[in-house]
Amino acid sequence: MKSVRFATFAKIVLTLSITIVVLAGCQMTAPINTWKAGSIPRTGMVRVAVAPVGVASRAMPTNDSVSMDELQKAAKTLESSIVATTPRPNPLLLTVTPDQLATASQIQLVSYDNQPNETATVGAARNTNSDLMLQANVVFAHLTPIEEKRRSFLAKLLKRKRDEMHLTVHWTVVDVESGQRVWEQTIDTSETDVKRVADSAGNQLQMENSSIVSLAAYRGWQLVSPQLKPDAVLIDLPWFWLGSSQVRKGNGYARQGRWDLAEKEWQGAADQHPTNAAAWHNLAISAVAREDFELARSRLKHADNIARGRTTDKTERWLESQQRSYHVIMGLPEPQEGWRFTD
Repeated sequence: MKSVRFATFAKIVLTLSITIVVLAGCQMTAPINTWKAGSIPRTGMVRVAVAPVGVASRAMPTNDSVSMDELQKAAKTLESSIVATTPRPNPLLLTVTPDQLATASQIQLVSYDNQPNETATVGAARNTNSDLMLQANVVFAHLTPIEEKRRSFLAKLLKRKRDEMHLTVHWTVVDVESGQRVWEQTIDTSETDVKRVADSAGNQLQMENSSIVSLAAYRGWQLVSPQLKPDAVLIDLPWFWLGSSQVRKGNGYARQGRWDLAEKEWQGAADQHPTNAAAWHNLAISAVAREDFELARSRLKHADNIARGRTTDKTERWLESQQRSYHVIMGLPEPQEGWRFTD
């Protein structure tokens, strides 16, 4: 008899649990761009001078690798790519190109052997009132794929993979005022890296040397410049509450990164069905997407009043972490009411 009662009770609990989950819905991810600081901690606007790109002193070309001419050619290509991949739009970044540095200098920045003069370049950066100088030196470059027909018969027979194209760069960041190096890092960029970035972005990039050089240049900018970077955020996915279909329509737009259209759908659902907590929760996320953190907090509080603690606590922590990063990067003071959570 007891076992029958227990089984009946268990069924009731299970049914109620499933009902709550179905009614409440679940969550899904959507892409969102958020501000991330560069490797060099800076607040507010920064002026970065791009130094002429050279060949690293430890880059010793041999017959088995590449010639000095190839390394210097890679350096010129990288220099052009650094200028071309300057993060835009970025209200916190001002840049000085190598050509502008040369104009600001009274002496030649590049010696007879095509190697940049660091002392002269730092002096030119000071003349342009730059805060930091971004300097790159090519360590190794293999940017020309070996044609299939040129591979040996044995390599083809054993199905050996051809060597990946890749570019190794030594990056140096100099504090212009003091002339001191504040960051040094050697970064290798390969075909695999390009493919990984392409896959994460949902695109298919063609494996060309220009893609490898562009990614290498982008990685250099990450050292000195705060940038909007792709991230993912959880949004509510309701099913049987009033207005759920319109919320899900907005979710579809959010999944495409079209936050303006998503916000319009969610606002329509919230206006017609004010008790739809998912609509208010997602409206809070859309406010973060356009960097209106006060509005995001207000909307999230409204969602919490409807369905207390359902998903809002986790979202509030995420929201505050985004706002903290934004305030630090933009050089803004903390909100008047302070922070709710500790770092």
